[in-house]
Amino acid sequence: MKLTTASLALFALCSLSVNAWGPLGHSTVAAVALRYLRPEALEQTRTILSYGATEEQTLVTVANWADSYRKTKEGKYSYFYHFIDVNDEPLKGNCNVNMTRDCSKEKGCIVTAIANYTSRATDATLGTAQTAEALRFLTHLFGDIHQPLHNEGAEEGGNRIPVLFDGKPSNLHRAWDNDKIQDFFGNYTIEKAQMWAQRISREINRDGGIYHEKPEKWAFCQNLNHPTACALEWSTETNRLNCEFVYAKDPTNEELNDGFYPDWIFVIEKQVARGGVRLAAWLNLIFTGSTGFDASSALTVMDDVRMVDNYA
Repeated sequence: MKLTTASLALFALCSLSVNAWGPLGHSTVAAVALRYLRPEALEQTRTILSYGATEEQTLVTVANWADSYRKTKEGKYSYFYHFIDVNDEPLKGNCNVNMTRDCSKEKGCIVTAIANYTSRATDATLGTAQTAEALRFLTHLFGDIHQPLHNEGAEEGGNRIPVLFDGKPSNLHRAWDNDKIQDFFGNYTIEKAQMWAQRISREINRDGGIYHEKPEKWAFCQNLNHPTACALEWSTETNRLNCEFVYAKDPTNEELNDGFYPDWIFVIEKQVARGGVRLAAWLNLIFTGSTGFDASSALTVMDDVRMVDNYA
């Protein structure tokens, strides 16, 4: 089923989104990371994030804060921190990130935002409230940088590309952010994020799991002295998916949820897993100085965050 560009254009133009993965995806990135924090990092992130709060806070509970904050008067400056407008041509198979071309020096972008908040999270001269803010941003941005269309400028990251999802008007960006995840899991709850993280963790931990041999490679780039280099590497990797998958065929006006993207949910899941593994490794490096990826803490964290193992 297709609709004409004219019938969908207004909807697409009025539905601009920068909510990578939606609340479920972001919470799952955080829940995956929480499983692989070393005990010292787990305790420090809890203490810092809970500063001034009435209830204990974790990576999962703050995972969507940055999306709410950017919509406030105080937080509108952070709008551009959630993406990088890569000026390439994915429909022609040309995907590449160029910081000089793509990242505004005045407004910033997701690459420089990750670098900035990494520096702030490691700055001992800052107060606890400022460190907590840096952690909230990092938790969210590690999700954003693994969403392909947050590393793409064509048609405003797909926001201006009208598509159909189950016969209803949507746009390409929204379909990747929310539509497919919600179609697969239903409406967002913390419990669903925990179950999704449980599945990902199981595939990381078990011999023969589909992600078992991946985390060491995913967490390879760890350099707190030059965080821009790692963030740029992740952005470049994610941007390539626009050529390899998102724009491998022109999605304009197409029905996306009828097999247009083969194995779509698993492409999304792999990116969510990457984001969680890298966030854990990054925070372990910040708070313990430990490099690489360590799955040994997964069992202790699993009980601590009360994960539910009934994901189907």
